[in-house]
Amino acid sequence: MRATLTGPVKGGDRGWPFGTPDPADIEAHGYVMEEFFFNGTARRYRAKPGTDPDISGEWEAEPSEEAPYATRLYVVRPADPAQFNGVLLANWQNVTAGVDLGTPMGEIFNGYAWAGITAQKIGIDGIAGRTLGLTRWDPERYGSLHHPGDAFSYDIFAQAARALKEGGSGGDADPLNGLRPSIVIAHGASQSAMRLGSYINIAHPFDRLFDGFFLTAHWGLCPPLEDNSLMEQFAVTPGGLRAAASRIHDRGDTPILVVASQTEAPDNYPVRQPDTDSFRFWEVAGGTHAPLSTSAAMRKVAQRDGAFALSAPVENPNIVVYDYILDAGLRWMVRWITDGTPPPRFPPIEIGADSHGNLQFQRDANGNVRGGIRLPELEAATGVHQGTNEEDPFRQLRGRSLLFDPARMIALHGSRDDFLRAWDEAVTRLEDKELASQVAADAIRRRGRAVWPDR
Repeated sequence: MRATLTGPVKGGDRGWPFGTPDPADIEAHGYVMEEFFFNGTARRYRAKPGTDPDISGEWEAEPSEEAPYATRLYVVRPADPAQFNGVLLANWQNVTAGVDLGTPMGEIFNGYAWAGITAQKIGIDGIAGRTLGLTRWDPERYGSLHHPGDAFSYDIFAQAARALKEGGSGGDADPLNGLRPSIVIAHGASQSAMRLGSYINIAHPFDRLFDGFFLTAHWGLCPPLEDNSLMEQFAVTPGGLRAAASRIHDRGDTPILVVASQTEAPDNYPVRQPDTDSFRFWEVAGGTHAPLSTSAAMRKVAQRDGAFALSAPVENPNIVVYDYILDAGLRWMVRWITDGTPPPRFPPIEIGADSHGNLQFQRDANGNVRGGIRLPELEAATGVHQGTNEEDPFRQLRGRSLLFDPARMIALHGSRDDFLRAWDEAVTRLEDKELASQVAADAIRRRGRAVWPDR
């Protein structure tokens, strides 16, 4: 089935699309941003009779009921068609905050096209008594949108991506304005990565639409086929696992790259699966689920659009920067799809069990976790960088950085020159693995000099 697209969407009570970047920021990159509506009839999936989706991820599903829907997407594309690199990133917008969020960052502005697809019901309807969905935030602009439930989200997402890939036909709008992607990559972060994990397990065999899957900040959970809440998916079962704990079905036919932070490591641990020719799993040691860059982007949207409130600040939030690792992941995805060269392998973060069977990180002498992708903040230790903290469930996602004082830095590194030597060597190792571009590496080296100023 194929969606019908209309737009670009204009007007409304507010006069701008919800949850989008500042247009001036987009234009500064030489890009254009436009919003579109799409509608159609979506199908849901059910487990084949006699089967039960389990932790293996090797689910057997079949199409089931159909229902009408109408939702939206917004596109960010190069203003100059000659700058388009042929790659479209189809982003599953995130609704964990009770509103529809997701913006392009970093590597995207190096010639990619990006589409934020509102696939889930909360994005349209919000959470009663807590957040405004699109239809209540701007009734004039979004009042026609409606969603039959998240069980239909997999087909809604796929229909949007297919329409973007094929372009306008039969009088439809063409969001990419004539650009025709040769590669379409599905991307989702956090809850959206979970939904994409389920999409791979459930719907991918029917669609065969995406050239690759890029899952970031993934929790090792894949929601079931029926509708249920995020809290139900995270509920702990009598066996000690999260209710939605599941591997991703690696069928060997489509590249899948999962990039997780230290925050999600304990939940990923029970469902870790081996790297293969079509699957890679990266864990960023010292990284947190909601790094400062993500929090800053959400803060700008919250201040302008006013549909949701950010939680209170966290004392000593995690300051580890790893946006460049995500950028590198996207570049590796394109290379993997284009010429078959898979991304490098990295050991996972080391986790063991204590005498009572409780999972715990294995830490180095400085208090940081062992294993994972090693960033300069850990290799030339600047403090203890944690993926979580002791705050409420949302605030703890910002982690914690307990920075070493000057006396500890001298005791650990000896001198500023020795520290910078270790820091720069860590950056070089990232470059050697193609995890940091030249621009990113230069910025990381400058950051190291700011960590220990030359007084």
